[in-house]
Amino acid sequence: MAEMAGSAAATKCTEVLVDKVMKELPYLCCYKSYAADFEERKKELLAAVESVDMKIEEAKRRNETQIDPTVKYWVKKANNIIQQETRPKKWFGFCTDWFSQYSLAKKLERIMQEIPTITEKAGNFSQVAHTAERPGMEFCSQEFMHFKSRNSVYEQLREKLKDDNNYRIGLQAMGGSGKTTMAKEVGKELENSKTFDKVIFIEVPNPIDEKKSQDEIAKKLELTLENGKDLTEQIWIRITNIGNVLIILDDVWEELKLKNIGIYGGIHTQGRCCVLLTTRYETICRRMSCQETIKLGVLPEEDAVDLFLHHAHESGKDCPNKLKLLASKVVNECGNLPVIVVALARTYRNWDPNEWEDAFVVTKKASSLRHENTDEEEKKFYNSLKISFKCLDIGAQDLILLCSLFPRAYEIPLELLSRIAIGFGLCENVDSYYTARSQVLSIKTTLVRSALLLTARQGCVKMHDVIRDMAHQIGDEKIQVMIDSKSKLKENVKYSSWMIDDFSDFFGGNNLEVLLVWVNASRSLEVPKAFFGGMKGLRVLLLCSKFQRTVALSLPKSIHSLENIQTLSLTNWELGDISILQKLKKLITLELTDCSIIELPNDISLLEKLKLLGLVRCSIERNNPFEVIGRCSKLEALYYVSNDDTLKNNAKPSKIIDLHQEFELYHIEGIYFYKRSFQLDASTKKYFNSTKLQGILSESTIKSLTARAEILELTECNETRWTNLVPDMVHPNKDEGMNGLVRLSLKSWPAIQCLINMSGIQYDATIFSNLVELRLHDMRVRELCHGDSPSNFLKQLEKLYLSSCAELDGTLFNESKAIGEVAHKGMLKAEMPCK
Repeated sequence: MAEMAGSAAATKCTEVLVDKVMKELPYLCCYKSYAADFEERKKELLAAVESVDMKIEEAKRRNETQIDPTVKYWVKKANNIIQQETRPKKWFGFCTDWFSQYSLAKKLERIMQEIPTITEKAGNFSQVAHTAERPGMEFCSQEFMHFKSRNSVYEQLREKLKDDNNYRIGLQAMGGSGKTTMAKEVGKELENSKTFDKVIFIEVPNPIDEKKSQDEIAKKLELTLENGKDLTEQIWIRITNIGNVLIILDDVWEELKLKNIGIYGGIHTQGRCCVLLTTRYETICRRMSCQETIKLGVLPEEDAVDLFLHHAHESGKDCPNKLKLLASKVVNECGNLPVIVVALARTYRNWDPNEWEDAFVVTKKASSLRHENTDEEEKKFYNSLKISFKCLDIGAQDLILLCSLFPRAYEIPLELLSRIAIGFGLCENVDSYYTARSQVLSIKTTLVRSALLLTARQGCVKMHDVIRDMAHQIGDEKIQVMIDSKSKLKENVKYSSWMIDDFSDFFGGNNLEVLLVWVNASRSLEVPKAFFGGMKGLRVLLLCSKFQRTVALSLPKSIHSLENIQTLSLTNWELGDISILQKLKKLITLELTDCSIIELPNDISLLEKLKLLGLVRCSIERNNPFEVIGRCSKLEALYYVSNDDTLKNNAKPSKIIDLHQEFELYHIEGIYFYKRSFQLDASTKKYFNSTKLQGILSESTIKSLTARAEILELTECNETRWTNLVPDMVHPNKDEGMNGLVRLSLKSWPAIQCLINMSGIQYDATIFSNLVELRLHDMRVRELCHGDSPSNFLKQLEKLYLSSCAELDGTLFNESKAIGEVAHKGMLKAEMPCK
């Protein structure tokens, strides 16, 4: 019996071994077949790699040099497969190593199974690279074109800057000729070549503002200020510590004392400091003792035509000859000035050739400037730009004129621009504030594409000074910009901006609709009692002090005369009692920034048309402002940011506030000058930070703000019964699973056991599908998701920061497949000091 059992076992073992051998034998016997199949499959992968490489090269030509981590990982993996060796090792160089041949065939089969998936991913890359965030020359030129006629000037400028004997160079040209673009491009090249350790670009204010220039230079030098030391001294010490530094001072209109802003120039102990200034005037170069002044003329006709066609036609200079002839006529009429050529070209883009001809005829016959003494070249610029202006719809024309009210080179925040435009009535037929804001931003995009506006730092635009000057000409008698307190407003002016140090005793302006005022005074100011009496048609009023809340401003009783005012923005004022504002019955937008007030008056809630309320970095002496905010029934947008209020002192407020409004736009945080985990930008529509607001806002309000937030920071919500975000705070069916949330931070909230508890939630629910960044600090969460993960859970996650989360340690990567995949891609940035 035992012999039979042993025989059966031996037979079974033999069958298993034979079966195993038969399965593995093809890897040894059919090695050449595997190698040949691999070479065929490799061709598909080679084509995919070539396609991705082409996309990367195209991105580099657009100055997008920072390759996406996912693409970088894909390219590395694909190249490793392509470089896979297909020949087995040989003993002593002659005899095949059979085990090596067997292992290689098996490996090739596994790789061939992966190739289709890897190849497919190549077609799914929507963007392969991004613009690199450079610490120095961040203002790189866009679409810089090298022209033969300018190569010698470019090379001369570059060589002069490389010469150690030079420390101050001037680049002089008329406005709009391209001097700024050339200066940026040269600076970028010299920084990339390590000729200079750092290159910084500064737009010089007009009129000169040494303090602003100092602050800008300190910021670009990443200077940490030391108390008790002179700022100019600190700037120069920082420059000498860096080594070789090039400072580009752009668009200098009057003599600037460089020593007053911390720049001495020349050789120092660690290297050299060189200044390149761009200006319209050769006299500025002389007054500022430039060792070399390089002049840049307008483009010759051939290059101007190429520039025009590059922006006006998809084929560029390879377009039909008929269009080249028309382009030649057009650029001649706009004086070959690059800024005008580009603006006009983008207006003509995608037009029929016959429309080009018609527009040219209109340009030829356009009326001249109203100033008889204007030279012929300026008339050409004006007439050409007027064609671009007339081709815009009325809303875009109005937005151009509104932008021209801001000072030269001013970086206009898009949020401020939208508030001004809405108050002006740019979107009067739209009920929703959010929709109106979207319309303004859409018009802005059109103007940027038309080269009539320029993109600036994040969330801002600016206007080239040539375009600004021409806009004032086009606006004719409707626009007036005043730069001193003694000027008088002309009749029939509709748009006006002032840069003043005091208010005049009386001011008319019956037709005035938009007034922007920048006050340069360090003393208390009293607006004359009758000041606003003649402004009954005013719709937009901006009053901004250049000094941070050192100036007391008394609002006169005549402010109630502003019966049509719709946007009121006040910045850097000690206002005190603002109860008079309740008289402004048509007010849509009220924004106070860096102001001090006694309280938010109760009767503000009686303003039935008020849709946006902003209190940003304000000092509020008494009472709970949320009690008033809660009664503002028509509010659609609330910005309550870093205010120094009484909330932080009230351990138990007398009343819990319900905010019943469904805000389309909100930015709410309850602590003074709170240091955020995240950097915000103008694209953030919904941000909520619960710090100090628990016990002030009701649980239902906190839940509502949490459910709809794009950026969310929850801190110390200890008195609640919540143990998770979903479903305790946010119901996945009612609140769309928080799929609009992009960044989430949880801090010091011990009651939370997990982010999601899937008990009772449908398995196909989609939750946190667009979350990019997750931060957990001082938390006792045991797991991110209790139960099976929902659909697309953390699919977009790129960054994970964990600290003081000891109970989560060691379980995270096991429970979340999504996090493991992100880590495998090399996209996860985790800090995990969890012990």
